[in-house]
Amino acid sequence: MLNTLALVASVAGYSMAQTASFACNPAHQYPAGQTCTEINGSLTLVTATATAAPTSFACNPAHQYPAGQTCTEINGSLTLVTASSTAAPTSFACNPAHQYPAGQTCTEINGSLTLVTATAAPTSFACNPAHQYPAGQTCTEINGSLTLVTATAAPTSFACNPAHQYPNGAVCSEVSGSLTLVTPAATTVSTTETVATITTYCPEATTFTYGTHTYTVSSATTLTITSCPGGCTATSSSAAPSATCAAPGSTDSQGRYSCNPAHQYPTGQTCELVDGCYVLVSAAASSSGNSTQPSATSTPYTGAAADLRATGLPIVAVALGALLL
Repeated sequence: MLNTLALVASVAGYSMAQTASFACNPAHQYPAGQTCTEINGSLTLVTATATAAPTSFACNPAHQYPAGQTCTEINGSLTLVTASSTAAPTSFACNPAHQYPAGQTCTEINGSLTLVTATAAPTSFACNPAHQYPAGQTCTEINGSLTLVTATAAPTSFACNPAHQYPNGAVCSEVSGSLTLVTPAATTVSTTETVATITTYCPEATTFTYGTHTYTVSSATTLTITSCPGGCTATSSSAAPSATCAAPGSTDSQGRYSCNPAHQYPTGQTCELVDGCYVLVSAAASSSGNSTQPSATSTPYTGAAADLRATGLPIVAVALGALLL
């Protein structure tokens, strides 16, 4: 009897040890992610197997992938590779004996030689309108912000059009390859005459010689020189009158025809600068060799339409030429 019980117990123990599944109730909740699932017609408690997430993925090299991923062949298989997010270095070691571009310098920072890039200076500055600033700077509101503004120096030269007439004798001339408006410098005219006496003003004590006589002045005074055998020579200077040019297409007080240097004129006539004004000069005057003071014609040219028809140019060009005069 005892042997029989031992044999039963032994068989039962063996059976329990070999059991890998358990009956369950699908209405119950089980721990550790276990679920009650029907297997081979019986409700059995199943423990989920922990599956490691894959570390590589098959891919198609013809596709585009996000986040900088690329489809690359690794060990004979096309595998999706994610680029490592390696931050670019913000500082670089350098050699102080070397020269570096873009104004970079090799400077010691925290005990290490580091390449430093110069920071561009700001182009605008915040300011306070209640303050005074040097060099004519003013605190002005620009686009809603108070900004320090430096006054710009007025230009000293101006671009121009040689087909235009400018006041005060200014002319449009090529200077260093650019058309620039040039105002002629004021000239002076000296006049010498013989007089019986000369009166001059001496602002302070002085001694000077005039002719054969020496004059001494002890203080500021008006001195009149009367000892002038044969007369005293007096020289005076005055500004030369500025040129007053006639309007284009008309004649000036000397009967000279005002012209446009950008135009072409017939019968060899040319538009030249004479006495500060552009006037029409005949071919005979130009060929005479007197280029500084050519003889200007007083006959305005009115045959433009006929000449243009003869050369085959459209009549529209005549109207355009008239507008430019």
